[in-house]
Amino acid sequence: MASERPEPEVEEAGQVFLLMKKDYRISRNVRLAWFLNHLHQTVQATPQEFLLQSEQELEVLSVLPPGWQPDEPVAPRPFLLVPSTRVTFLAWQYRFVIELDLSPSTGIVDDSTGEILFDEVFHALSRCLGGLLRPFRVPGSCINFQPEIYVTIQAYSSIIGLQSHQVLVQGCLLDPSQREAFLQQVYEQLCLFEDKVATMLQQQYEPQSQAEDQSPESGESLGRKVGVSMVTADLGLVSMIRQGILALQLLPSNSSAG
Repeated sequence: MASERPEPEVEEAGQVFLLMKKDYRISRNVRLAWFLNHLHQTVQATPQEFLLQSEQELEVLSVLPPGWQPDEPVAPRPFLLVPSTRVTFLAWQYRFVIELDLSPSTGIVDDSTGEILFDEVFHALSRCLGGLLRPFRVPGSCINFQPEIYVTIQAYSSIIGLQSHQVLVQGCLLDPSQREAFLQQVYEQLCLFEDKVATMLQQQYEPQSQAEDQSPESGESLGRKVGVSMVTADLGLVSMIRQGILALQLLPSNSSAG
């Protein structure tokens, strides 16, 4: 009687990329349940042509072996899901809140670059949005993934009582083809915000001769009322975090927060 050939051992999975369903938000409990249900079982990438037609809450995009290198091809085959396997969940939609710190100090010139810090903030925002809009290839697959990005952009200033809109953009779905027009709109909003900050600061540094008119009743100098009050650094950070959390809750609920 011929001896049976032993079954080849299945290689352990180093990392697994999963795509979450678009119609509604997949909770962390569902993601954990998927991992526990598939632990010590084989998983394999779903063919790309079946992804859009799938009704599953979670679909496997790719599975990488341990020590995988970016330029190394991965042949479609089963892998064993083990406790050390890293699982990355990707979503069709993401939401981001970008908080720009436009304190009065951003109006100074950076000695190293010769540019105003305000302009450098805008350049950093442009690079950030460009990175969010850039499609990427899911590691170990041929899938070029470009999720929908919803963004809210807020401007923060440490000046108390600043009468200006702090929300520059609310809940906008980024369109790669309209990137330059979108950035131009944001830049115009930033310039208006900067002008308002400059106007308030100008009141504080007006010549004393223009601000020392005496009040006939109290005898107090009206110039004292012109001073600009500032929020301390620690309270400013707390305020930015609270505004960011609130803004995230106003974006589409079925998207993943960033």
